[in-house]
Amino acid sequence: MPAYNQKDKLEGCVNAVQRSLMDAGISSFEIIIAEDGSHDGSFEEAQRLWRKYPFVKVSHANRKTGRGSAVCRGFTEANGELVAYIDADQATETSHLPALLDAARKTGIATGSRYLKASAASRGVRRLLFSRIFNWLVRVMLDSRVSDHQCGFKAFRRGVAKDLCARTKERHWLWDTEIIVLAQRQGLVVSEIPVVWCEQGNTTVRLKNDVWEMFWGIVRLRQRL
Repeated sequence: MPAYNQKDKLEGCVNAVQRSLMDAGISSFEIIIAEDGSHDGSFEEAQRLWRKYPFVKVSHANRKTGRGSAVCRGFTEANGELVAYIDADQATETSHLPALLDAARKTGIATGSRYLKASAASRGVRRLLFSRIFNWLVRVMLDSRVSDHQCGFKAFRRGVAKDLCARTKERHWLWDTEIIVLAQRQGLVVSEIPVVWCEQGNTTVRLKNDVWEMFWGIVRLRQRL
């Protein structure tokens, strides 16, 4: 669970993930809170949860390193056969986690998709338009066959995650897209599963800044890859 200034959301997400896994009969798991240099007390809250729950671990960075770096740091410290990440705001319903893990076990990598017919996604018009254009550009310019690259809900076999993390260069939001593109270029089939997703009003995505960063990021990825 990558966490930057998410103090008030951590325990709710921990409980939701635990409930989803236990309901699916998955009793052997760990939840790693990859705290990323927060200044709102998220690290202290993560430590409190570590003391409270035996399955919680904390990975801490003294400064903000970026979403991709936080996720990969958590993956490096994970012990499981399968690794996954979910945003602390639970924009994606955690009930889909068992299906995500099952898909990753079969193909090596799986992602939630807000654009499958069975999915239900609620978001503002501006973000929806931007997301559709962004995903279309990734498919055209980077030859991807995935419908939704930026959903913060992905799972991997641990060896696949370790290899892909070693190859990624992006450290912020574009990491989600880069790792999917890299996986496909290595011949992996990226499984997509339908999800219920709801935009969170206090998301840390800064639309104006991140839009330009992501569009130029597509160009940067194309040049590099």
